[in-house]
This record gives sequence, C-alpha cells and structure tokens, in this order.
Amino acid sequence: MRKKLTKEVFQRDDCPKWAKWAAVDSDGTAYWYEKKPIPENYGTLGVLYHGPKKCMWMCINGKFSLDVTLIARKQTNLEWLCEHPDELAERLIRRSSLQKEAPWDLLLSRWIAPDGTEFACYDPTTAELFDIDKTKERCYDYTVNWLKQEHKENNDDQKQS
Repeated sequence: MRKKLTKEVFQRDDCPKWAKWAAVDSDGTAYWYEKKPIPENYGTLGVLYHGPKKCMWMCINGKFSLDVTLIARKQTNLEWLCEHPDELAERLIRRSSLQKEAPWDLLLSRWIAPDGTEFACYDPTTAELFDIDKTKERCYDYTVNWLKQEHKENNDDQKQS
C-alpha cells in the first residue's frame, strides 16, 4: 500500500533542512525540493515534477499515492525572520533619547543595535553630523549585516554537530 504525502514528510530524519516542497510524480516516486517544483505532463509517463534552475532536490524513500501530489513546508516565524533579516532588524533596533525633544537634543539621540552598538547623530571622531533618519539607516544596515552573520554562524554550528 502506498503512503499519502503529508506534512509529516518534512519531519522525517532523512529530510534535508533545505527542503521547502515535496512532490509526487505519477509513478508514485516522491522528491523534496528546495524551491517550488514545476509540473509537466509527459503523456504516457504522466505528470513529472522538476525544480527550477539551480534548485536542490532529493528522492524520498518509498512509494506514495497520488491523492496529494504537491505540498509546501510550513515555515516557523523564526525561519521566516532568519530569511528576512531586514524585517527583523526593523523590529530590533531602538531609539534612545532624552525625555524632552528640544532640537538640540537630537544631537544626543542614538539608535541602538541588538548587540548594543550605538549610532549617534554626531560622530565626534569625524565631526560629522547626521540627521536622525540617516542615523537610523546606519543602525539598520549594521543590524541587517549583524543578523546575516549571526544566522551564518548558527548554520555553520548546526552543520558541524
């Protein structure tokens, strides 16, 4: 008896971490795909799936029924945020300023990255003055790069273990 393709296929021990899709060809052979596979009708061979260019794929052991032929892996919020560091950076940076908002207080205003790095409107080492939006942009760019580096190091650690 053939198994039905369900979301549990992504929880198998042999499922690669990069697998985002699973599909079953008309002969019951199933594959994991990194990107959404494209179905093509090959007449007597039936429907066969293939990945877009530069797409990793891997055969899934066993034969599957044709009740469900294509499913997507549900991403966790953490996985989504790791793939979209810009969204996460916007949520993580914060502004530190004085209670009053007098014009000269903006010089003392700072944007703070998650690792504690501060970006001020005035840089005493270069005597440069930035507006508050430019200061936020500098902090944001720094945070996006910091998140990408943290995510890369985390992935490297997981590969080693």
